[in-house]
Amino acid sequence: MSNPIREEFLIKDIPEFRERYGDTTATIYEKSAPFLSEPMQKFVKLSPFCVVSSQDAEGHSDITPRGDPAGFVEVVTPKLLLIPDRPGNQRFDTFRNILTQPAVSVLFIIPGAFERCGSMAVRWQPVTLICWNVAPSRDVCRLWDY
Repeated sequence: MSNPIREEFLIKDIPEFRERYGDTTATIYEKSAPFLSEPMQKFVKLSPFCVVSSQDAEGHSDITPRGDPAGFVEVVTPKLLLIPDRPGNQRFDTFRNILTQPAVSVLFIIPGAFERCGSMAVRWQPVTLICWNVAPSRDVCRLWDY
């Protein structure tokens, strides 16, 4: 199977990316604040599940799931969370990574909070995704209908 991604569409650096997509507004960066706002704290307290993303010293990524009943992560202060550790596979990837590279990301999820319901249809005619210039395999596409 040949690679459907054409080399001419590869964006090679940040200036080229910015030329194509424009600059990011300052408000976009607020979601990555080094503290938790009141709405963020409330979301954390309602979440029964989160994933912690970390990297080792060589930059290899690891994503670790954590979960318990909602409120299992304690918001001590806007800059301090307590995430309990549970028995697992004894690999300790996240702990090893944090000891060599302490930068992490945590994504909190509330199942069902942002789900969309609708109907789905299966189309048997070819459909071309113009923005990517790729045709679905076997001339089948799935269409979400809200």
